[in-house]
Amino acid sequence: MTESPLMQKALRVLEFTKIREQLASYALTEAGAALCHQLLPFDNLQDARYAQAETEEALMLLTYRGDNPLQRFQDIRPSLGRALKGATLSPRALLDVADCLRATSIAKAALDGEEEKRPILSGLSTVLTTNYPLERRLKDSIISEDEIADNASPALADIRRQLRLHNDRVKEKLRAFTQGSAAKYLQESIVTVRNGRYVIPVRQEYRQFVPGLVHDQSSSGATLFIEPMSVVELGNELKQWTLKEEQEIERILGELSDQIAGQAPLIKSNVEILIQLDYIFAKGTLARAMGAISPRMNDVGQIRFVRVRHPLIDRASVVPCDLWLGED
Repeated sequence: MTESPLMQKALRVLEFTKIREQLASYALTEAGAALCHQLLPFDNLQDARYAQAETEEALMLLTYRGDNPLQRFQDIRPSLGRALKGATLSPRALLDVADCLRATSIAKAALDGEEEKRPILSGLSTVLTTNYPLERRLKDSIISEDEIADNASPALADIRRQLRLHNDRVKEKLRAFTQGSAAKYLQESIVTVRNGRYVIPVRQEYRQFVPGLVHDQSSSGATLFIEPMSVVELGNELKQWTLKEEQEIERILGELSDQIAGQAPLIKSNVEILIQLDYIFAKGTLARAMGAISPRMNDVGQIRFVRVRHPLIDRASVVPCDLWLGED
């Protein structure tokens, strides 16, 4: 049923829009909430009964478990589209894919079985496709959106060993300056980083006593940040290993993106089912919060409400009402 101007007015008068807002507040995802906001009255009995059956199954499972069997996930369909076009996904996007795969595994485990009691939810769970190897590979490779794990590849682990070794060598050389006879030329006896190079802060007036490359200076110009000549070569090697690390990380991200692209249709299907499940469990959660029951519906224009309560009035003060219409 489309939302015509007359329908929009009726929904406002009935405050159905407020019920939709309540429903959306129970969704775990933005996409699930969007489905809640799109909910309209049904124009045939079969669809209405099916929607009620969805809610009743969700309420039954929520009552049995005590919590929502879904976990939060992002709508990763845009990322899947980029991967299919050959783009390399960011670590954040790859983590979102991993979370979605995890949400799929959790939902499938919670909803599988008991087809007789929960035919709709069980039917949706059978369409979900888990991918534990890819889920594990993503989680093992990416620590956060800013950090790739050492064991993401053997090459990366070796590169980072070399980086640590060269870092230690450079710092050891520079400590000789900060703790030796040259310390008197320094603004402070510290080692810092400028433009990706390890440097020491040298007073401007002592520049000639510390040969090396100037990478930066203080705002006043009184301090120069110098990479001593004795560590320049080590610094160059360190820079080369840093570039190798960046290249290997980019290769790993590209490889993971390619693996996701190969599974994109199945993952996209999972996302769409999870969004539908989010909407269904939002309905079940709202029903539980309201203390609502599933009505017996008919299509002959007869209504019998027994001690029905207005859902937007506080339950402690609402007055239950009986209402019979259409029988005579």
